[in-house]
Amino acid sequence: MNFKGKVVIVTGGGSGIGLETVKQYARAGANVVANSRRPAHEGIIKQIFDDAGVEGIFALGDITKPEDCKNIVDAAVKKFGRIDILANVAGMVHSGYLLDATEEDLMFAMDVNVKGTFSMMKYSVEQM
Repeated sequence: MNFKGKVVIVTGGGSGIGLETVKQYARAGANVVANSRRPAHEGIIKQIFDDAGVEGIFALGDITKPEDCKNIVDAAVKKFGRIDILANVAGMVHSGYLLDATEEDLMFAMDVNVKGTFSMMKYSVEQM
């Protein structure tokens, strides 16, 4: 597919499915805003942009925090002027046995999977 010139935000872009999503959009010519909550992911993400020959930015932020979601969206709009696609890839699940899971594990999963997705959609739609 050709996404040349499209502006894409990818949450959870530092590892796993999110990182692969960043790679595929970049290879297809998109300008990618790759989010991760881990600063250590910045180098690999920037290398993907360089290898694909596209403009992109690393957007450090924790999507469980609405202010970080707003900052990620604002960074995309500041750099590229718009957002065309939001790929809400960030997600988490408690690994291990259910009986070992705590209420804190549940709440963190809800914060990432539901609240983070909601906040990213809310702030992105305001800019679309």
